[in-house]
Amino acid sequence: MRPLLVPSLRDDPDQKVLWRGAHVALLSGGRAIAEHDAQEGVIYLAVGLRNVGSGLALLHGWYPIPHWASAGEAHADLDEFRRLVIDLYIAPNGAGYWESALRDEHDPVFDEFARLVAAHEMFTIDILYGDQDGGQRTISRCFVLPASDGAWYSQIARHWNIDRDDPR
Repeated sequence: MRPLLVPSLRDDPDQKVLWRGAHVALLSGGRAIAEHDAQEGVIYLAVGLRNVGSGLALLHGWYPIPHWASAGEAHADLDEFRRLVIDLYIAPNGAGYWESALRDEHDPVFDEFARLVAAHEMFTIDILYGDQDGGQRTISRCFVLPASDGAWYSQIARHWNIDRDDPR
């Protein structure tokens, strides 16, 4: 009953993403969102996901990396992951999304993410999730890449098992 997240498919249903503060965006299948609202001082981020595992995925946290972090680069310590402020679930064989925001302009990664979004350059988000009981935790490394149409898409590069040995 392990969940396993991969990018959503192009033909998956659109997802309405709602952030705190009533910012709303439509997330199409296979896409990601990276928007900097300079007036509000917020960088909104979202990634379309699909759970190809057999268990319900409960998203726990995330770690922003303001560059392309290769699949061989180690993930951050678990205590460095940022906890999500709402529970996000993705059903087995279902589509959903991860979303969060950078809201503090003094955050050490804020300025670099603002630059990356404005320049339409790739960055990395590590997503921490597990099953509905809080076990079987996994980190999936997600690249957010610029699309030729000015939007964004995503690619999963690596999965790490946290609560059991890695298969590699």
